[in-house]
Amino acid sequence: MNSLIGMWMFTSLIYQGQPMPRPNQSLEIYLMFETADTNEILYFRNDEKGFCRRKAKYEVNNNEIRQTVVSIDEGNADFCSQDTDMQIGNVSVTKFELSNGELKLYLPLGDDVIVYVWEKH
Repeated sequence: MNSLIGMWMFTSLIYQGQPMPRPNQSLEIYLMFETADTNEILYFRNDEKGFCRRKAKYEVNNNEIRQTVVSIDEGNADFCSQDTDMQIGNVSVTKFELSNGELKLYLPLGDDVIVYVWEKH
């Protein structure tokens, strides 16, 4: 899906239908769709040392993105290993929506869903 290609920055959340700012303003998350089948995620906190970065192969089916982590950055901070999205071989399937210049990723949160909102940069 060519409209995903580019760099997206995490800007806000939607929880129980209510828009909310990022819960941690020092946390920066970037999602880069580099090609039609490869993406990268990078996150770090402005007030802490270290970062987490990984690459995944992905495919789009209808309104879902299926990703398989294929590599992690050798320079990742130790805390990255606690994040399943930073583990080689991890597979995730995420519902998404593109509208009004935003990418919305629908992620489970217990019995509920939280929507991560991204803007293209």
